[in-house]
Amino acid sequence: MLISILFGVSCDGQKSLRNFITQKPTKNAVTLSSSGNVIIAGLLPIHNSYNQHNDKCDDIDNQGFYLILAMVFAMAQVNNNSQLLPGITLGYDIRDTCNDKVHTAQEALKILLQLLPFEEGTYGDYYCEITDVNKPNNGPRKEAVPFIGLIGTTTHESTVATANTLGNFGIDQITPSALAVSDNTDQPKNLYSMQPTFNYHLTAIFKLIKHFDMTRIGLITIEPPETNYRLDILRTMLQNAGRCIAVEYTITGNHIAQTMTQVVQNLKLNNEIQVLVLVGPFEQGISFIREADKQNLTGRTWIGAGEWVTSPDLYTIRKEVIGGLFAVTTQPVDFKQFQDYLQGHIEGKNSNPTLRQLWIKLYGCVPGQEDCVISLGGYGTVKGKNSCKIYHLDYNKDAIYVIDAVYAMANALHHTLDCTTDACKPVATYNYTIYKSYLKGVKFNNLNGQSVEFHQNNGVRHIQIDNLQNINNCLRF
Repeated sequence: MLISILFGVSCDGQKSLRNFITQKPTKNAVTLSSSGNVIIAGLLPIHNSYNQHNDKCDDIDNQGFYLILAMVFAMAQVNNNSQLLPGITLGYDIRDTCNDKVHTAQEALKILLQLLPFEEGTYGDYYCEITDVNKPNNGPRKEAVPFIGLIGTTTHESTVATANTLGNFGIDQITPSALAVSDNTDQPKNLYSMQPTFNYHLTAIFKLIKHFDMTRIGLITIEPPETNYRLDILRTMLQNAGRCIAVEYTITGNHIAQTMTQVVQNLKLNNEIQVLVLVGPFEQGISFIREADKQNLTGRTWIGAGEWVTSPDLYTIRKEVIGGLFAVTTQPVDFKQFQDYLQGHIEGKNSNPTLRQLWIKLYGCVPGQEDCVISLGGYGTVKGKNSCKIYHLDYNKDAIYVIDAVYAMANALHHTLDCTTDACKPVATYNYTIYKSYLKGVKFNNLNGQSVEFHQNNGVRHIQIDNLQNINNCLRF
């Protein structure tokens, strides 16, 4: 993995977290739980794929790993805030989706069975019998505490399916991902997004093309399973505006790498295509650009969207290939408090037992010990005719959206229980209808001091466009 070579060593010689994660993979789906007076569940990825035959997950999702850590961090922050929910402790049940819709559905049902107060009896046309082959029912089930919401998932199909299921039981869901929602018309009423939908990214691309009067456009989408960038929306906007779409490729299936090679070869043979729009995830998107560099696909104007435009590997691509890239992203947020928390944890300075056990379970070492001394980021040198020193912070900046989602639910609960700075009404008075009305209109300042509010499915962040320029023979946004 190229990033481990170029950015795997910080200025003090420690291993980077990304480098460390790729060295010690695990195939067991992760479950984290902590008791509380109320529960927030999570469906987030720490693996990239799921094998139904052996019930194992493959390939750690480096970006998803931080989303789970962010949720645990946010819960601890809320519980340590004596004025937000005084006398009330948030608990959590977080499960690994393995980026698979079948596994996600299974975990969603397990969460419902674990957290809702089901009893044996008739439900509509069905009879529910509680059966546990491992632990026979020897007495009454434990009293359930309010299950106030779920954070996740990160893919569109699984997010909508999960929200539809949860909606039957009066459970709201907030996704931290722009890709998980599309528009207001087809979304469940209990689903909210902390980011603008990906449609806003597509609209920004369209406006960019229109502003610069671009034509003869090539549309390229890389869509692994569970991913749908809805490029048909962009296609319709361009066609309605009379823009010429010269060629369109959708790269998916089991042979993505081979297809990339063929697509780049085709693009190189067609010099009339001057504008290339590439939409794709983190690893596959940057792999496509590496292939373009390898085949010397130069002299094109690139417009990019999706996770790949945030990759530090962009700086390793020749300026003749990628220079001038327009990167369309959700407005990024640097969150120093979370960075410091993570760095303290991996150095063994934080005492969160849940994260400590997670680390040991995944990587087989104890944070702070000699073989676990790592760094969240560092300087890397991109070598060429001139050496360009680039600092890369090795964590997912979407973590702020998970943290904001936790605080959105906590603030809604604060108002539902009429909390003052000293006390809240008993949790037994929790009312879902009241809670939902406060969640829809929630407004607060997050831990970064930014104002957060959303109306259903409309996100809370802005879209920004960065331009990759050659400055002093080094690429810089």
